[in-house]
Amino acid sequence: MMLARICKFFLTLVASREFLELDGDIVCQLLAMHNVGVNNEIEIFMSALRWLAHSWPERQPHMVKLMHCVRFGLLPPLFLRFLQNEQQTKVLQCISQNAEVQEMINKAFVYASTELFGCDLKKRLSFRLPDCDLPEQRKWIYDKECSYHHESNFMHRQFFTYAEFLKYLKSLQEKGPNYWQQLPVLRDIRGAV
Repeated sequence: MMLARICKFFLTLVASREFLELDGDIVCQLLAMHNVGVNNEIEIFMSALRWLAHSWPERQPHMVKLMHCVRFGLLPPLFLRFLQNEQQTKVLQCISQNAEVQEMINKAFVYASTELFGCDLKKRLSFRLPDCDLPEQRKWIYDKECSYHHESNFMHRQFFTYAEFLKYLKSLQEKGPNYWQQLPVLRDIRGAV
């Protein structure tokens, strides 16, 4: 299926008008895939936000399902904290105030905290927190033209805004339909690809 080949093309798709017109179940399938190419899990969250915000009243029922596709444990702690604050947009406020999303954020803090301190979460916490799912890594990509992309081991700790994300998507549209082919897939800091 074409969804299996999405890796480096994912953000180019998110930048397109076609992405905004996709059915909610297809968007959910895309966001849940392990092989979508992003530089940071924030880009998955922002992709869901972009789709939801395009037609919020009609798409609001898809919100929780889409948020379950985001691997909150891979979000930087600074971004998790940002999500707990008062938001400036209606859509982001509804997402961040949703009880299920708040629970996902709270569980993610456990994982993110152990990552920051270099702890082995499986050894230390899995027997104490059986409902704490360990997030599988994505296919991390790097675009040297993107202001917030990093190729270092610290790429998962950055923070950027929705406006910066939209600016990057606009630049992808301007670069042409084949630009994605030159984006390298990076090794994760734990060696997974």
